[in-house]
Amino acid sequence: RSTAPDTDALISALSKLEKAAPRAAEVTRMRFILYLSVEDTSEVLGIGSATVKREWSFARAFLLRELKHQEGVVQHDEAEGGSDVER
Repeated sequence: RSTAPDTDALISALSKLEKAAPRAAEVTRMRFILYLSVEDTSEVLGIGSATVKREWSFARAFLLRELKHQEGVVQHDEAEGGSDVER
């Protein structure tokens, strides 16, 4: 079994982040998808570098928690013999 999250799980986690913390989601897009530095993200979003670092740290923890939760649900369902597992 691969340790990388599947695409559906990642999209779901990002969607939840967007609803829970829109600015953290925007920082995530800048850092994770566009590969911008903290300084460049700060400039593009018009916020301080410390805020970018704080939002990025929060977003990473949020996404990790969501992905682990989703993985736990899938593993539990598989252990119960479920074959129609939604991710």
